[in-house]
Amino acid sequence: MNDTISKGASDGLDFTGECMMPGQSLDARMELEHWNRYLAFYPLARSGAVLDAACGEGYGIHLLSMAASRATGVDLSLQNVKHARARYGAARPNLEYFVGDIRDLPIREHVFDVVFSFETIEHLHDIPQALSHFSRILRGKGIVVLSTPLPRVDPDTGKPCNPYHVRELNDDELMDHLGRYFPHVALLGQSRAFPSAVHRGFDRTRDAFVIALASDDERTLQEAKALIPDGETVSVLEQLFRRHHGEREQCLRELLKAKEWFLQQIENHKAALALRDEENGRLQGEVARLRDDLAMEREKARAETAAVRQELSVKNNELDSIHHSKWWKVAHAVRRARHLFGALIRLPLRVVRSIVRRPI
Repeated sequence: MNDTISKGASDGLDFTGECMMPGQSLDARMELEHWNRYLAFYPLARSGAVLDAACGEGYGIHLLSMAASRATGVDLSLQNVKHARARYGAARPNLEYFVGDIRDLPIREHVFDVVFSFETIEHLHDIPQALSHFSRILRGKGIVVLSTPLPRVDPDTGKPCNPYHVRELNDDELMDHLGRYFPHVALLGQSRAFPSAVHRGFDRTRDAFVIALASDDERTLQEAKALIPDGETVSVLEQLFRRHHGEREQCLRELLKAKEWFLQQIENHKAALALRDEENGRLQGEVARLRDDLAMEREKARAETAAVRQELSVKNNELDSIHHSKWWKVAHAVRRARHLFGALIRLPLRVVRSIVRRPI
């Protein structure tokens, strides 16, 4: 048996916020609410023929197909059905999807053991027509399981706050509609508080959704109700979660304080680094200025050295000219003659001085 889901196949199906698409919802609580409905009544699908009316993306009937002998998903949107077939259609041989209007289902009578229709009737103008078709296609001991949100009306327009909803029923209105087609009806509740579990004992002051069970057979209805925990049990779970959530919130607050402290330290370090960078910039500017001054002095010294060398070269050339001139040669000869004449004059004087100094 092939249980593979084609995760890449979407056929351009976009998440709008109204049709739940696993893994794409921005609100994890909304996903939990939807999954909990299917999981709560999963045992009803065992070895039976199951229909998911207005199956949407197709994830719910795919889940139920793991228990059912036959699982069928029907939706008015061709795009939804194409997506479901591409994503889930090959997963199980007992699973099928087709396009259809739940107010005029092209299905023969007494075919299904369970008809699921979650978050559907609030989209319909003609609710009785859909319920009459659910009654028609159910087997004698079959059961309808449907859900709808309790009314949330815009006080200015008088219309549902959700723009996709045509009309939202309260629990009394839902009972009245179902009672026209089924002799046995029971209402369950589902709140938005975690774990958002379906429970017995509907409470309109606490619950956000009403879950309805409807059947021609009372025993079937009671057996379905027995699958669901009572409201007290769910309340205990909610209280445990709130306590845990409170501790978690306290931890988060402490973590946020620590985070703020670290962020402040980071800002302080950034400020210190900025001052250091500013000082470094100033020092680098001073070094650059000194380097420029030194380069200017070096160029000035080089220029002065070159000028001195040029002047020295001129002087050397002048000396060379003097040394090679005839007047320098004459003067040189005169100096030598004077030196020689002086030496000749000084020689007799030395002789006389030596004779005079000699003792007699």
